Amino acid sequence: MGPEQSEPISLKPSHGSEQSISPLELAGQVLRRAREAKGLTIHQLAASLHMGDEQLEALEAAQLDNLPEPVFIKAMVRRVASKLGIDPEPLVQGLSSSPRLKTSTASRWDTQETQDAKARPNLLLPLSGLAALAACLLAAFHLDQLGPIARKFAAMPSAPEPKAQPQTVSGTEEVSAEPSPPTSTASQSIVVRSQEPSWVVIRDGEGGVLFEGTLNTSKTFNGERGLEIYAGRPDLVSTSQEGVSQAGTPLGTIDQVRWYRVTAAPSRSKQDL
Repeated sequence: MGPEQSEPISLKPSHGSEQSISPLELAGQVLRRAREAKGLTIHQLAASLHMGDEQLEALEAAQLDNLPEPVFIKAMVRRVASKLGIDPEPLVQGLSSSPRLKTSTASRWDTQETQDAKARPNLLLPLSGLAALAACLLAAFHLDQLGPIARKFAAMPSAPEPKAQPQTVSGTEEVSAEPSPPTSTASQSIVVRSQEPSWVVIRDGEGGVLFEGTLNTSKTFNGERGLEIYAGRPDLVSTSQEGVSQAGTPLGTIDQVRWYRVTAAPSRSKQDL
């Protein structure tokens, strides 16, 4: 006897849900019924796809708040549907035309960046004000202790101080590739590697997708403008700067599934050496 044929999976909503159902809810129902028809648990299917159980649960339940950006949701639907042997195109097309999916998830990363940008100057302003006040108090104290000749020299304009080089301030979700030694010239390339096959999306600093799929070993990208990485298993994915070290630090723990911004340490030019 040949292999048992499973019943075809209908793209119609479940009984009693015809009145109102979103494309994401429809996709979740179809994928859940296909999984159950094959006798697979959520854990078994998620393990075979190298993704977390909570991600698959959120997809089947259409829990939009627990899902990433639309491009990643579509990729998840394609992978799960293909694994279950059903055509993913009708489901993906439905997600592409869903206004709710676009408006609810596309702005998460931008909103977080805006909040971080607003928070940073607020921390620096009080510090700069205190530094200026301390400088004035010290100057007044020393002028009182100086004689007429010393005051004459103190009143002369001082030579301008060299401007401090700007430093990169890392946010809670910003990861710096391992810095280069101060005596060597480092590449601006960032190496992204995974301990086990893991699904990732990698974008450049302008939002262009550089890689989307299963990362089996390692890939090297130009990190001059930074990278943005979304990993299904952030505990397995690490980054390092090319030419510095083969080891790297994982992006996060298994439950910290979010976008991570990775920057390379500035390389030293020949003029600086």
